[in-house]
Amino acid sequence: MSFKTYVNNRRRGPNPQGDFIEHAQRTPDLPDVSTWEELRGYLLMRDAYPGAIDSARSVWKSYRARRRRTERRH
Repeated sequence: MSFKTYVNNRRRGPNPQGDFIEHAQRTPDLPDVSTWEELRGYLLMRDAYPGAIDSARSVWKSYRARRRRTERRH
């Protein structure tokens, strides 16, 4: 599963990560990144505030953990 698919399939929670998810789902030019560095670079290019970058990092970590669990099953 790609990061963009992961984000688009997530529900917004009542927390900063949910804020990032909601914003990312409404951002048509969100790139389908394959590394944290790519996502961070995109956010910096968009002048994201530090809290948003922290939230994105948390979502990224959740995405990577899910991918690892999925890969172990196959």
